[in-house]
Parts: sequence; structure tokens; C-alpha cells
Amino acid sequence: MNSRALTGGILAVLFILTSPTVSAAGPDSHREAVTRLFELTHIQRLIEESVDGVLALQITQNPGLAEHREVLRAFLQSNYFPQSA
Repeated sequence: MNSRALTGGILAVLFILTSPTVSAAGPDSHREAVTRLFELTHIQRLIEESVDGVLALQITQNPGLAEHREVLRAFLQSNYFPQSA
């Protein structure tokens, strides 16, 4: 996971959402702007890398969880990263 890219993406979202031009626009254009930003910053890939990192750490600490990897992945994606589910 590249935390610098993730931080940059988050800062870019905040910049876009607080921009006077975007603030005057409607909710649909906000969603489009955020969707486009996520595409440009490859946020989906970063989310998947984060989920993989958390899974790897958990399985390292408790090897018995390995057989439930996909259930844990689905849980992490839906609860911690809902936009990726």
C-alpha cells in the first residue's frame, strides 16, 4: 500500500469538495467529480491493497483464519471500505 498516494487522494478529494466552483454545483456533479478523482488516483487499487494488508496481518497473527480469507475480505470491504463493495 502506498500511503503517500492515499494521502494525496484524500487531500485532492478535500480540495475538490471545498472548491467554490464545486460547492455551487449540484450533488450529481459532486458524485461525478469524486468518481473521476477515484479513477485518476486508482483508489480502488489502494483499497484492495489495504484490505490485503489487513488480511495478511490478521492471518499472520492467527493462522487459523486463513481458511476464512474470502469471508474476511468481504467483511473488510463492506464494513471498512463500503465504496469498494
